[in-house]
Parts: sequence; C-alpha cells; structure tokens
Amino acid sequence: MKILFSILPGCLPNLVHDPGKWWDAAAASKEHEYAYFNANEMWWRAFCSSSFVGILAEKLPLAKIISEKLSSSAGIPGLEKLALRAGASLEAMRAPATYASAASYAAALKPFSDYLRVFNFLVDEFSVGVQNGPVVNGLGFRETAEMLAFSGKDTVLRASYRAAAAKLPFTPDACFIPVTSEFDLLSALVWAQCLKELNPGVYICVTDPGYENFSLDWQAEAIVRTGAVFQLIDSVIKHSYEADRVMPLLLRDLAAGKRPAGFLTAADFTGEPPASDGETCPPLLHVFTPEPSFLLRLSGKGCYWNKCAFCAQHSKHQSGAAPEKADIDATFPRIERLARLGYKYFYFEDEAVHPDLLNHFSDLVLAKGLDIKWGCRCRLDARHPDELLNKIKRAGCSEIFFGVETVVPRVQALMRKYPDPVPAETTRAVIKAAAAAGLGQHLTFITGFPGETPEEAKTTAAFIAETLKDLPRVTYHIGRLNLLPQAETYKNAPKYGIVPGPFKGDLNCYCDFTFTDGSLAAADKVSAENLPELQRGLDAALGWDRFEKTPEQKLVRELYFNYAIRVYIKARESDIFADRELLSA
Repeated sequence: MKILFSILPGCLPNLVHDPGKWWDAAAASKEHEYAYFNANEMWWRAFCSSSFVGILAEKLPLAKIISEKLSSSAGIPGLEKLALRAGASLEAMRAPATYASAASYAAALKPFSDYLRVFNFLVDEFSVGVQNGPVVNGLGFRETAEMLAFSGKDTVLRASYRAAAAKLPFTPDACFIPVTSEFDLLSALVWAQCLKELNPGVYICVTDPGYENFSLDWQAEAIVRTGAVFQLIDSVIKHSYEADRVMPLLLRDLAAGKRPAGFLTAADFTGEPPASDGETCPPLLHVFTPEPSFLLRLSGKGCYWNKCAFCAQHSKHQSGAAPEKADIDATFPRIERLARLGYKYFYFEDEAVHPDLLNHFSDLVLAKGLDIKWGCRCRLDARHPDELLNKIKRAGCSEIFFGVETVVPRVQALMRKYPDPVPAETTRAVIKAAAAAGLGQHLTFITGFPGETPEEAKTTAAFIAETLKDLPRVTYHIGRLNLLPQAETYKNAPKYGIVPGPFKGDLNCYCDFTFTDGSLAAADKVSAENLPELQRGLDAALGWDRFEKTPEQKLVRELYFNYAIRVYIKARESDIFADRELLSA
C-alpha cells in the first residue's frame, strides 16, 4: 500500500506536526510505502503564486471584480505580481537575516500582508489569515452537514486544494490526517474530495481528533447521528492517547483488505500490534521559518493538576493518569533521533509540565549534551525557583508558557487554579526570575470568569503592565472565558451562576451561556465592554501599540504573539523587539 500522512491546509505553517510514535515503526518497515506530506505548505505556496490567480480567473469574473472593487487598471497582471511578491515574502520568512530587527521583519512581511488584504477585499468565497488559513465566509462551522455540502461544490477553495494535491509524491491508498479545529474539519472534507478524485477507493482516517480545547471525541454521538463526516472520511481514532496502539492494528487490517469504519478505539481490534522491524522518525521538513520547530508531547498523559474549572483539555486523556519521569525517559530517545536528523527546535504541547519533570528533562539534555532549543507550557507557581529556571535555560529552553489567568486570590479559588492562593508577589517574582535567567515567556490571562468583578479584572491588567514593563522576550494574551462542554464550568454550571444555551449543531466547540444572577450578568457585560480598553491600555503601557501603524507591523505582532516562531525569535541572542521605538520612524 501507498500510505500518506498529511497535514491539512490551515494556519501559516511554522511547525512540523508529530504523526505519533506509531509512525516511527511503521515507516521503518518495508511492507508499505510511506510519505509525510505537508499539504499546508503546498497550499500556501500555491496561494502565493500566479497559478492561483489563474484559478481565480477561471472561477470568477476576476478582471471585472478588480476593476470595480479596486478601480485599478493593473487588472489580473497586477494581482499576479502581488501574488509573486507574496511568494517571495514566504521565502524571506525562512531567511535568518529577516529577523535581524523588528523593522527588517516587518519589511519582509509587507508584500505578503499586502496580498492578504487585497485578496480578502476582492474574493467573497473565503478569507485568508495566518491564524486559520482559508476560512469560508458565511459558514457557521457547527453543522457538519453544511461543511460536507460545501466540500462537494466546485469552488475556488477546492480548486486550490487540488493544486496542493498536484504535489503529492504518489496517489495514496490510505491517508491519515490530524484535525485540530472546526476549520480543520472542513479542510479535511475538502482534502478528502480531492484525494477521491485521484483514487475513489482511498481510505481516510483522522488519527488525532483534537487539539487544545477542541476534540471530535466529545461530540462523537452527534457526529455519528448526523453521519455527514463519515460520507467522506472512513474512520476517526476516538481517543488520541490510543493512537499509537490502534494505528499498527489498523494498518494490519487495511493490508488484509478490511476497512474499519466510524469512531475507532483499541477495543475494536483483536490481537497485538505487529512486531517492529526498527525505528525511524518523521522527515526533516521546512516551513516558513529559518528552522522548523517539531511539535510533540513529552508525555501522552494529561495535565498533572487537571482541576482548572475553565479547562477541558484533560478530557482528551486517560482519566487520572498524571505524567511521570518514565514518560520523559521513553520520549527522550525519540527527541535525540529527531535532533540527529536536523531538528534543532522543539515545542512540547503538554498542557502543563510539572516542575519536577522539567528538572528531569533538563538533566537528560545536559547529560547528553543535546544542542536543542525548546518551549513548553507550565502552571506558574512557587515551584519554579531560580535554580530550576537557570537550569532549563542551560538545557536550551527559549520560552516557557505560563498560564497565569489571574493574580486575584479570590478569583484563583473560583477557577480552581491552585490548591492554595498564589500571591501576586510570588507570580511577579517567578516572572522576573525567568527573565533574569534569559528565558522567553508567554503569559495567558482570563478576564470575565463568572464571579470576577470588573475591578478584579483591572487588578490583573495593572499587574501585567507593571510586571512586564521593560522585561525582554515576553508576550501575553488576555482573553474571555469560553464555556466548554467538558469543563467544570459547564458540568456544574449552576455553581458558577451559568445557564448554558442549547447546542446549535453537531459540532460544538463551545457553548453560549447566560447568567442566573443579574449582578453576575452585569459584571460580565462590563468586563466584556472593558476588555478592548484593557487590551489597548496594556499594549500602550508595554509599547506594543507602536505595532499598530501599518498592516505589516500588525502581522509581525500577530505572528510573534501567537505562533511557534516565538521559540526561534526568543532563542536569538538579541531581542529584536527590545527597542520598540525602532518602528516609530
């Protein structure tokens, strides 16, 4: 069989996604032909090319649209030039010289930014952004039947996916894909249509059904009931933590002519996985950064704390299983193999790495003399002493992602963030110690948690502004609460004064809600209204408002604050954003 693992078109690619440990043994065997294909990279290359403008011209009255909307005489040739310059901008993202300064970074991104703005102004079918890639306008992304219907149409989007598929190394007999968001699910359906044009009998399986707070697992009953997804996709591995066991058994059954269907679990298979002939690792792939960052987990288990009221990520993992040192020991040889292949940057997507495991991993890196850079996610508390922060820096950590959420003890208790409140001064001391150790940091905060007052939200915002001022290599995000179906806030909604709204389809990543108490509703309304002002005030206090003058400056900030390119930029000896006045000229 010809077997393909494919990354779907989506966000601007700056990471290499891990297929899973199953790939290492399967791809090392000689029984089948394997390929890892980054359809996402190929889609972005196609999008930023004159051939994509040709697709637009075939599907749309493009010359008329350009003339009417842009009042431009440049016509289609002018748009082709923009697309080609955007393609050159993509290549510039891979050049280290681009990141010499914030100004050079913005200059390199300008043609790409210009093209995105013009395309999104001209084309009504879908818009394109770096966060989600192509997003179909007017599609609710809560009804899989609606997604299926769109995927079957002869659209510009489908034609662009077809252009990416033209770069396939072979016509696959089986294709395995991860789905990380509702946008990815539509992407999977469109991609499936393109693959079936090449081979109507291709077997398509979702090997990883979720990421962060999104999971198809939670919505399996509704998805099976409507049946839309399984008209194009043969199967979904229901639990991501079972993938490394299920995949060898699935490959065995496919080779025997079977076609397992629906949501699959380990219980659907008999026997043991075939013995491995050896181990390899995913290939060295290039994305739109100077060095690709490989995204993987240190442990297949979930968060060691597993109690935050707002979080649903724990539900994707085995109940009650906390990561252990043995998990790190099992993963480390794989990281060594990837490093030998050429991967220098890693991002560990574990929800929260315990300080003891951070210490253990760093000991292994230092003992082996492994020259890598990496980022990880942690729950900030007092168990991050200076000694540990300095050690992980020596071991190559370039960014530690701290989920802070709030510095108000009363709100921490509401969120179930800690067993005991963590004082604001402790949080401040850890952040400053991490900066002193030379670590980059990304900090997240939540405003508007049920019961939080607007004044408490302002207290946290003031803490951010005061603490982060003049600290290098620190990014942050302050956002609103999403009510997630698997979170404590949903399961025990009355406790939080919440009334969940009805689900609006068979794909519900979050739930609308109202409040039982008028004072809670009033406080939430004020918090929602205050959030833009809080964000603007925070940006002004920390100098990031200077990145709002031009579209390319806004894009620089968006990429730096929200993408794994942070790991590369924060690992550099000099902080290219240290003097934000440089962009004021």
